Amino acid sequence: MPWTIPVPMLPEESISSWLTRAALAQGCDPLVLTGAVWRGWRAWTVDVDRGIPAGHLPALSNASGLPKAVFEMSALRRDAELVAGRTLPAAAAWPWILALGSRNRARRAGQQYCPECLAQDVKPYFRRRWRFAWNTGCLLHGVMLRDRCQACGAPVQPHRLVAEDRVLRLCARCKADLSEAGRFPLSSGAEAFQRKADEALGNGEGGFGGERISASDWFAAAHFLVGVIRLACRKDASRMADAIRSLGIRVDGGMLLPTGLPLELLSASERQALFEALNRMLEFGPADLARAFKEFGVAASALHDGRGPLPSPVVELLSALPRGKRGPIKGRQTTRRGPRSKRAVMAAWVRLRRKMLAGEA
Repeated sequence: MPWTIPVPMLPEESISSWLTRAALAQGCDPLVLTGAVWRGWRAWTVDVDRGIPAGHLPALSNASGLPKAVFEMSALRRDAELVAGRTLPAAAAWPWILALGSRNRARRAGQQYCPECLAQDVKPYFRRRWRFAWNTGCLLHGVMLRDRCQACGAPVQPHRLVAEDRVLRLCARCKADLSEAGRFPLSSGAEAFQRKADEALGNGEGGFGGERISASDWFAAAHFLVGVIRLACRKDASRMADAIRSLGIRVDGGMLLPTGLPLELLSASERQALFEALNRMLEFGPADLARAFKEFGVAASALHDGRGPLPSPVVELLSALPRGKRGPIKGRQTTRRGPRSKRAVMAAWVRLRRKMLAGEA
């Protein structure tokens, strides 16, 4: 039987946002609504924004009165596979799609949002584009996206709201109004990269230096260069860092927290700093980057460990560099002598704090 109150999908709305709004509109918790639609399937233990499994779509369509095609078009899978250039497995992390760090219903990473959008929405909701890792700001309002409550620091988890909350713009933990969060300007470099990534996704190709390459190659090259930038930030006294700085690109240890988390789990502020540098690197192109690395004696082995396939622009870059020598891979030592480094302690603390704020510790 269809719900008493129909809830249409809003423009560019994510599936999790719609499910939460639908529950609040019916006067129940999101957990209650999904339990009524799918008996035996715990929908909130997975990332429903990626897509609702085909076997579960008929029940949702019948209950909501919306065609199955609405949910298929709202899912992230189609765009994620265009970005990756391949079919993506259901359970693994997806490149360039922000991971939620799910453990049962808890999330270590919060849903990104623009406080200005939530303030202006007649019916506040979360956009599916806010799940793309290259989105660090709202291009409409020129402000950085946020993923944590400004009052209590908890990750934003709309699916954990309850019926009494009534609207999506509240923090599920402390009930602070997310639309009242402070506004921080989006940097020009991060904005430029975000526009380039949107263009690559929309047109199926992007620019690297003076060349146009397929969207999947463009995103793969950008992901590779992010790894190079992060490595240079960790070793900011290295020849690699000096080579990048010779191009007028900032890299230093202050750009990132020492967590070692993958790109898809970094905060918007950390990704913004990386994308400032990445935007400039993409402007130079493979040949210019290779000349800079070669001038400072950086070998290909310092940039890539030889594992996994690479897009053609990265192959061009690495082919122009000396191969270098890699020593034998040593097994992990089981005996630790002396105290851990400051960086290792800080990384462990940041990870523990993420667990605590997500309600796991």
